[in-house]
Amino acid sequence: MILITGAVLTVLVVAGMLFAPTIDRGNPTIWLQILLLLVPVNVAFPSFFNLVENIFLARGDFKTANLVNGGTGVARALAALVACGFFGVTSLQSWAVWWTGIHVAIGLICLAMIWRFGPPRWRVLRREVSLGGSLALSSFLITLRHSVDVLVLSAITTPDFVGVYGAGRRLIGAALVVPGAFDRVIYGKLAVAGRDGPLASLALATKYLPYSIGISAATSVCLFLIAPYMSFVFGHAFVAASDVVRALAWTVIPTAIQFLAFDALNAAEHHKISTIVSGATNAVGAMMVVLLGTTYGTSGIYAALYFSDVSRGGGLWLALSLSARRQRHVAAY
Repeated sequence: MILITGAVLTVLVVAGMLFAPTIDRGNPTIWLQILLLLVPVNVAFPSFFNLVENIFLARGDFKTANLVNGGTGVARALAALVACGFFGVTSLQSWAVWWTGIHVAIGLICLAMIWRFGPPRWRVLRREVSLGGSLALSSFLITLRHSVDVLVLSAITTPDFVGVYGAGRRLIGAALVVPGAFDRVIYGKLAVAGRDGPLASLALATKYLPYSIGISAATSVCLFLIAPYMSFVFGHAFVAASDVVRALAWTVIPTAIQFLAFDALNAAEHHKISTIVSGATNAVGAMMVVLLGTTYGTSGIYAALYFSDVSRGGGLWLALSLSARRQRHVAAY
């Protein structure tokens, strides 16, 4: 399924970008080579990495799942460091080769890790269809919220700043691996507690909340401190990216908080509630990005991103608390 959807999306995206009238393509041959390298690895490979991670999660092997999740982020960050910092990669064409190479290498390693499990058994699990649909909708809205800021920036600022902004956002996205890995470590305990309902999940999530905040806060501080030195790695053109990273470094904290509530709800089998709350807050967040971004520029986008992350975290924790209260009320009668 990943190969089929990846191939279809690759054809559609490459065709759309190759013939888009607003894009300065330069040499069409080189532009086609870049697209054929970058589009597949950014469409299909992340889904495959996520599949491998979920295979180990389903088997209760959380350490290996964390290794896949965290190792992928670290490997891509190291690839950028080596390519730009040591080999002086400055052209998009050269970077496309590096980016494709690291993804192919990670993909082969992931394939070797799951090879011992044998071939998959193809069958439809009806219960999983609705769950997969709700998670797909939630993922779509999350992606929409995470992409709309770039679209708004493209309309209100220069292409150079859009590229710089994307580099800063990429670094923050890589940093989210840290609180994400912590969630993977404790998810097994949340799953066990979730068998007794949201009341037990809430109690355990509340217990781990200070640790999640501490880890994410330390990550934010590190981002804030290393931001001015990004230009030494990625070149002088990315000096402005340090301002983006410093402005958004603290979004790691509310994001980590929402991770914990989201996992606690899902561990208690409250998938529909988590999907509805997450989807609604992400949709509102996307609208806020458009509204504040077009009105106040980059400052409005930053404010909208913080609003979106805080509201999503608050909404998920409120939903978890209400679910626990409902369970307590039912048990009392």
